[in-house]
Amino acid sequence: MKTLKSSPLPISLLPYLMVLLFLFSAYPAMAAPKQAQGADQIYGTTKYFTFTGSTDLVASSTQPSIIFFSRVRDNPKNNTFYSNGSGGSISSVTSLTNWINTNITGVSGYSFRGFTCSGCTPLTLPLNFYLNTAKLENTSMKDPNTGDSIFKIKDHPELGVSFQLGMQHQSNSTYLSALNFDNAGVAHIGGIQLYFGDSVSIVFLLRARLHLLGNPSNKIIPKIDLNLGYIKLSPINYKPRYITFVIKDDGQINVHLKTPQAQLFEKIRQCFLVSSETNKTVRLKQVKKREFDNINEIEGGEFKLSVSCNRQENQINDQWLFPRVMITFKGENDTVNDGSSNLLKTQQGSGQATGVSLRIKRQDGRETVKYGADSAQMGNLGQFALQKQPSEGDKNAQETFKVYYVKDLTKGNLTEGKVKAAATFTMSYQ
Repeated sequence: MKTLKSSPLPISLLPYLMVLLFLFSAYPAMAAPKQAQGADQIYGTTKYFTFTGSTDLVASSTQPSIIFFSRVRDNPKNNTFYSNGSGGSISSVTSLTNWINTNITGVSGYSFRGFTCSGCTPLTLPLNFYLNTAKLENTSMKDPNTGDSIFKIKDHPELGVSFQLGMQHQSNSTYLSALNFDNAGVAHIGGIQLYFGDSVSIVFLLRARLHLLGNPSNKIIPKIDLNLGYIKLSPINYKPRYITFVIKDDGQINVHLKTPQAQLFEKIRQCFLVSSETNKTVRLKQVKKREFDNINEIEGGEFKLSVSCNRQENQINDQWLFPRVMITFKGENDTVNDGSSNLLKTQQGSGQATGVSLRIKRQDGRETVKYGADSAQMGNLGQFALQKQPSEGDKNAQETFKVYYVKDLTKGNLTEGKVKAAATFTMSYQ
C-alpha cells in the first residue's frame, strides 16, 4: 500500500474504502495492507501528495489444476472443468461456472493520510490500466457472460485470459463495467471516487478467467506467473474549495496472475447421418409456364435433413456436450459456389426447361441457402448452423428446407421442360 501523510486538520470524514476484486473465483483472501514510502508537503493553500516507487499485486490460484476439453461452439453447457486434485482427474471433475479461487498478496493500492477537506465533493480518480502487450494480444472476442475482452496469452496461444475490475465500500462490493482497451492496450478505469478523510485508502484487486481459444491437442501447460499489466494514477490538480490538491504517482502497481496448471484434452465429437439422408431425391410439383406471368418464384417442394449426435464421443463425465452441427451446400451445373449466390443452376440440354433456376429456403421461410465449397472447415463460405441443434431431450440436429422455382433470365427465355438440379451437402461438427 502506498501511503502519504499530510498535516492533519481537526475535521475527519468517514473513510472510503475501494476494492477492485481480483479473483479467479468467489472472494479471495485479502493481503494485509502494506505501506510504501511517500512524501507530502503543504504550501499555503496547496497540498502535495507524491507516490514513489512501483509495487506488485499478485493473485495466486489456490487450485492446483484446471482441465479444458476441446471447445464446443455455442454449446449451452460449459466446456471447461476443474479439479482440486493435484494433476487433475477426468473421472471426477466439476463444471467451472465460477471464478477460480485465489489468494491476494502484495501492495494493492494507495493510502492517503491527512486527505481532509471540509464539505468538499469527492475526487474522481483518473486511473488507467496498461495492458502488458508483450505477453497478451487482444483477440477482439468478448466473454459472453461478462463482456470483458479476451486476450491471447502469447506464450501459450491455446489459452486466453479475461479480467474484471470492481470496487468494495465497507461490506458492499460492485463490479465496474467492462474495460474498453484502445489500440495501444490502454483502458480508463472509470467510476471510482475518493471521499475525503483523515485516513482514506483504495485497495485494488481483480478477478480473472482462463479461456480455451481453439481445439487443442493433449497438452499440459504449467503454472504461469502472468504479468497482466499495471494500474497507474494520472497526475491530479484538484481544487474543490479553498485548498488545491496536487497528486502525482511516480510509480505504478504491477498486476500479476499466477494461474493453475492447465490440462488440455482433445475430445473429438461426432454425429452421423441416418442412412435415408445420405442420398436424397426431391420430387418437385409440376408448374405451368403461365404461372410465372406475374410472379418470379413458385414453391415446388421440401426436404428435411437430420443427423443423430447420440454417440458416446459426445459425453464427458456423464454430461452431454454436443457439437454445433453446421452444413454447407455446394451446387452443380455451373452454380456459383462463392458463399454469396443463392441460385442453384439446373441442367441444360434437350428436353430441359430454360430460363429457370432453383432456390432453397431455410425453415424460417426468409433466409436462403447460399452455396459454398465442399469443405467442413470452420467458417467455410456459405456454411451455417442447422436450425435445430442437438439437446439432451432430442439428440438430433435437423432442419426442413423448401425448394422454389425461380425465373432466371441468365438461363435464357422461360420455356417449359424438365427441371433437374443437384447439390451436395457437407456436415461439420464444431
